Amino acid sequence: MGWSINQGPLRPSANPGEIIATKILIVDDEPGILLSTRLLLQALGYEVATSSQPSEAPRLLREERPDALLLDLLMPGFDPAALLRAIRADPAIRDTPVVLFSASEDLATYQARVGADAYLEKPFRPTEVKETLDRVIREAAAKSS
Repeated sequence: MGWSINQGPLRPSANPGEIIATKILIVDDEPGILLSTRLLLQALGYEVATSSQPSEAPRLLREERPDALLLDLLMPGFDPAALLRAIRADPAIRDTPVVLFSASEDLATYQARVGADAYLEKPFRPTEVKETLDRVIREAAAKSS
């Protein structure tokens, strides 16, 4: 997967020879975090879809077909383990890389327990976000080839 300052992260299209932007779905219940994360990812060159409702994630993964899901871990009334199980059980979306993000200090343990592909601790640096997303997307592509 290549990228440049002008074009951002790119991926091949289903149409031979066509290259399109890498798409990320962000799910976070805090409007300010959702907006700032969307703006950051867009500035890094990603195409972005967002939702403040974790219950919408499986449907949006099927409809939007993002290259990765960036999922806030701590949202009221939300069970991230149940959502990850639902995603991994659905053949249409099971291979979508999931990156948890939170201010929680125990993210590494939780990531391993629920089967997420990576995690980012808030606040995060733009380079850290890009490196993590590009790595999980690259790893998912390698698994599917």
